Amino acid sequence: MTELRLGLERPGAPVRAELFSQFFEHMSYATIGGLSAELVVNPTFVQQHHLQRWQIDELLANGAWTEAVWRGEEPAGRWMSAPIASGVSTQLFHDEAAHGVPLAWSAIGTVAPCVGRVGDGVRIRAGGLRQVIFVPTHRTSRLEIAVWARTVNDAGPLRLELRRRWSSKAGVAGELLAEAAVEIMDDRWAEHVATLDIAAAVAPTEPVELALLFDGDGLTLDRISVLPSDHADGLDPEVVAIAQGARIPELRWPGGNAVSYYHWRDGVGPQSLRPSRPNYAWGGIETHHIGTDEYVAFCRTIGARPHITVNMGTGTAEEAAAWVEYCNGSAETPMGRLRAAHGHPEPYGVDRWEIGNETYGSWQGGFVGPEENGRRFALFAEAMRAASPIPLMLHAAGNWFDLAPPRDGLVDVSNDGRWHGELLRQGVEHLDVVSIHGIPINDRFFEGVEPDAIHQALMAWCETALESQLPELLAELDAGTPPGREAIRLSVTEWGPIGASPGAASIENVDGAVWAVAFLGGLTGFGDRIEMASPNGFLHGGAIKKGGGVVYPDPVFSMVARMRALAGARPLPVEASGPTFRIDAPADLGRVEESVPYLRATALLMPSGDVSLLVASYRAQGEDVVEVPGGFTVRSAELFASAPGLRATPAVTEPARWEVLAVEEGAPLRFTLPARAAAWLELAVEG
Repeated sequence: MTELRLGLERPGAPVRAELFSQFFEHMSYATIGGLSAELVVNPTFVQQHHLQRWQIDELLANGAWTEAVWRGEEPAGRWMSAPIASGVSTQLFHDEAAHGVPLAWSAIGTVAPCVGRVGDGVRIRAGGLRQVIFVPTHRTSRLEIAVWARTVNDAGPLRLELRRRWSSKAGVAGELLAEAAVEIMDDRWAEHVATLDIAAAVAPTEPVELALLFDGDGLTLDRISVLPSDHADGLDPEVVAIAQGARIPELRWPGGNAVSYYHWRDGVGPQSLRPSRPNYAWGGIETHHIGTDEYVAFCRTIGARPHITVNMGTGTAEEAAAWVEYCNGSAETPMGRLRAAHGHPEPYGVDRWEIGNETYGSWQGGFVGPEENGRRFALFAEAMRAASPIPLMLHAAGNWFDLAPPRDGLVDVSNDGRWHGELLRQGVEHLDVVSIHGIPINDRFFEGVEPDAIHQALMAWCETALESQLPELLAELDAGTPPGREAIRLSVTEWGPIGASPGAASIENVDGAVWAVAFLGGLTGFGDRIEMASPNGFLHGGAIKKGGGVVYPDPVFSMVARMRALAGARPLPVEASGPTFRIDAPADLGRVEESVPYLRATALLMPSGDVSLLVASYRAQGEDVVEVPGGFTVRSAELFASAPGLRATPAVTEPARWEVLAVEEGAPLRFTLPARAAAWLELAVEG
C-alpha cells in the first residue's frame, strides 16, 4: 500500500503555462504531409532524395499498410507513425528513383530528369507522372493546382486527371474522378493554375491517383502544388484546429537536429522561388514550404509565442543576427526591409531565441566540445542581442549527458562534466536559460535486460531527473551566477523516451502518456526555475499525427493538452510512503538507483480551491493500493491505462481513453492503480 499525504498548508508558486509547450522540427512528416496542406510528396521533383534504403522501405511499408486497411484487410507489419525521413509524408506508394523518376512519382511513358527553373525539373515525352494521394473529401471535393511548366518542342495541353486506384463499392479501379487541362504554349517558364472537382464518391482514406499527362514531345515541369480548396493559407485546417484546441503557449522551431543545417534565407520570399535542399540531419527533402513568415503566422493563429532556434552548427553568428533583425528590425534596417518586401512591414517581435541544438553529440552538424560550445554561444549571443531593438531571452544548448555518469558506450557525446561550467565561464552575461533534452533511449544499454525491467528503468528515470539531476544542475548554475544577477533558468525543450524497442515506453505510445503524467507533473514543482518544456515533438513524436488520410492527436499530445488545464494551479507537497524498487540497468541518461517508489504523485491546489491529484505508476506488472488521508470528497476520478506497445494508428486513433476510476470514499480515500496507468482525481477539501 502507498500512502499519499498532501500538504495543503504549503502551496508553491503557480504552475507556468509554458510547461505545456510544443516543439516543431523539420523532420518526418512535419512539413510536407503534416502542417502543410500539400497533397503531393516531392512537389519540386527533387532527384537526390538523400534517403537510405531502409527509410524508403519503411515508407513503402506504410503505404502498403494504408492500402490494406482501405481494402478491409489485416495489414502486414507495424504502422510507423513518424518515419525517420523528412519532407516525404508518412507513406510512399512508388519508388522509381533508380530509373531517374523523382521519388514518390511513377512514370507513364518517357520521363527524364533535367535542370528546372529553381533546382531540379522533370521532362515528359508522350507520357507523364502519377502519384497516389489522399483527398480530404470530408471537408472539400475541390483541389487547387498550380504548376510551373514550359515547352521544349511541342506546345499543347497538360492534362490533370484523378482516377480511382482500387475497385470498391464506390466504383471501379481506373474510374476517372476529375479532370482538367492547362495549355502550355511557351518555352518560357510560367505558372499555370487549374481546379479539379470530384463528383464521385471518394472517401478521405481512399488512395487515389493523380496523373500529369502530356502527349507531345518535351514538356518540362519545375514544381507543382496540389491543395484542398479549404486550406488555411497553405496549411492543413485539421492540424491547425487541433493545435488551437491544445492552447499551446510556446512553439519551438525549426529544430532539433534539422536546425544545424538550416539556413533561414532559403525559407523566406515567394514560395515558387524557394530552393529545395537535402535534409542532412534526417534524410529526405527540405522544400521550405514553411519558413519564418509562415511559422510566425501559424504561431499567431494558434496563440503560441514563437521560440526560434538558430543554426550554431554549420551557421554563423552573422547569419543568426540577420535572422533576429529580419524578425525584429524596423523596415529601415536591411533585414527588416527584406521582411517588408515579403509583405510584412511590421516587426514580428520574437524575443525567445535558442542558440544551437545538441551540439555535444556527434550526430549533430558542427558538433563541438564544451570549450568551443561556450565560445560560440557568447559570440552568437553578442551578435544577436546587438541586432535586436527589443530585449531577448537567450537559451544556450545544455547537455543532459553531463548529468549522467560516464559509461562504456557513450562515445558519441561530450560527457566529462564540464559542459555547463564552460557556458558559465564564457557566456554567463548572456545566459538567461539553459536548454536541455530529457529523451532517454529505450533500446540503448538494455542488451539482455527483460522488457519489464526496461519499462521500469525508463519510468524510474523521471525520479532520477526530478529528484537529483535537475536540482543538481540548478545548483551548479546558481553557484556560477554573479551576485545580484537574475537566476539562470532551465527549459526542457525536448522530453520523452525515444527508440525503436516496440514494447518499451516511447513518446509515440500510450506508455509515453503515462510517462508524461509523471514527468510533467514533477516539473510543476520547480516554479519559475523551469522556463518552458516541450515534448519531442509537435508533428513527429508525441504529436498530432497524419497518415492514410487521417489526422489525429496521439496519446502524448492529448495528455499534454489536458494537463494544460493545470496552468495557474499551485503545487502542493506530497509525502509518499510505499514500496520501492531498484534500478541496476539504467537508461542512457539515468543512474543506478537503490530505491525508486512505484508511484509518482502530483497534487495541485486549483484556483477554485479544489485539489487535482495525478498519480502515475512506474510498475510494469501488478497494481498498487493507494490511500489519501485527510478530509477530501471526490468530485471525479479517472483512470488512464496502457499496455506494452499500445499506440495510435490511422485505423485506431484512440487506443486508450480516460475511464471512471472506482474510489472508496472516507478517511482515507482508497483506490487501486494498475501497472502502466495514471489516475486523475479532482478532490474537494472538506471544512
